[in-house]
Amino acid sequence: MKSFSSLTLKLGLILVLILLAGCAKSPVVLDPVRLESEIQRLTNALRAEQGVAALAPLTELDGLSRRHSQNMADRNFFDHNDPDGHTPADRLQKFLPNLLSANSGENIAVRSLGHEDETKMAEVLIQMWRDSPGHYRNMISPDFRHLGVGVVKTADRLYATQTFASGIALLSSELPKKVPSGQSVNMTFRYLGDFPREELSAFFYAPDANARIPVGNGSSYIGKGPVTLNWTDETHFQLTLKTDYGLGFYRLVLGRGKVYYNMNYQFEVVSPVF
Repeated sequence: MKSFSSLTLKLGLILVLILLAGCAKSPVVLDPVRLESEIQRLTNALRAEQGVAALAPLTELDGLSRRHSQNMADRNFFDHNDPDGHTPADRLQKFLPNLLSANSGENIAVRSLGHEDETKMAEVLIQMWRDSPGHYRNMISPDFRHLGVGVVKTADRLYATQTFASGIALLSSELPKKVPSGQSVNMTFRYLGDFPREELSAFFYAPDANARIPVGNGSSYIGKGPVTLNWTDETHFQLTLKTDYGLGFYRLVLGRGKVYYNMNYQFEVVSPVF
């Protein structure tokens, strides 16, 4: 009888443990893409509360954000500057050289994985950024027009990056590094600016500072000159650069009217045999 009671007690304890295990919540399997979408949505909801225009998603910024989140996860650090010393602006220039942006910013977060679904986790991350003055300013700044979000999971953590920008134009065609002299270079862009497209301008600099560049009506520029934009639709334009003005680097800048942005698209013109 004593042996039976002992066996019954052990079986009862085992049953209780099984029941408790069954009642415990299983970790939620987060979908990073859905979480990114929720972060985008909640960021714009916050901006709406402040009377600020919504941020447009930009696929290229999503990729840049995921890259930094993945780097933090792989190399076990949490910082805007990576272990190689690259700042957010450095990464934008290195990994998105085709994007011309008037300004940029970045938010980062890391959190242990729990039982939150995508919506709840997005709320937690947004609140973390709201509680940080600098990150909060980024989310509600009227100076930004575009947002990319990148989320990466490890076994027990989640890394999130927001990349803010105010895009002007994105070069969608491939820009060659070297071009033989006499061969024109055609460039295709997507317009991202928030000012009338008629105000967008382009200017190029030739390697030969004394080259005479005709612009019609018998007039010309020396060593540099304006470039005509050919609009193919409301948001895309093309331009062509001739390479008859010396060997070396040709630089193209875009601007608003006669004020040009501090970024250039460049390629090297070399002898036809290289």
